[in-house]
Amino acid sequence: MITLSHNPASDRAVGLGNCALAVEAQFILSALEAAGPLELERRARCRVRYRVEAGLQLLADDADEAPRRIYTRDMTPLGIGFVTHDPLPLGAGANLLLPASTGGADMVACNVTRCREIVNGWFDCAVSFKEEKHEPITMECRTIH
Repeated sequence: MITLSHNPASDRAVGLGNCALAVEAQFILSALEAAGPLELERRARCRVRYRVEAGLQLLADDADEAPRRIYTRDMTPLGIGFVTHDPLPLGAGANLLLPASTGGADMVACNVTRCREIVNGWFDCAVSFKEEKHEPITMECRTIH
């Protein structure tokens, strides 16, 4: 189950090799957050801060290939933003592997909707979920500026 809420204790890894966000990823995410939006906020849906280490497996990848490591930024009922070292093809189908509250990972079908290089070797990306997530939002929804 994916819950659109933020609890600092939920900022954890999905088991891809680290116990916490990589220091460099934390720096990149903090810099993006501090810079704020480049233009006026146009999202009709609220988003919440959601920082975890997760995995992304493109449908075109070999089945035995390890998921790409991603570091999530924020989430809406429609998708999730993240940074990664891997450039991703726009429109590609994928499975997002997010940490489950019971351990392990939840798999969510998605499509890559954004991927732009922001710093040498780091990409700001987003995926949209193939099905909108309607789990309850357990915190007041605020737009992140």
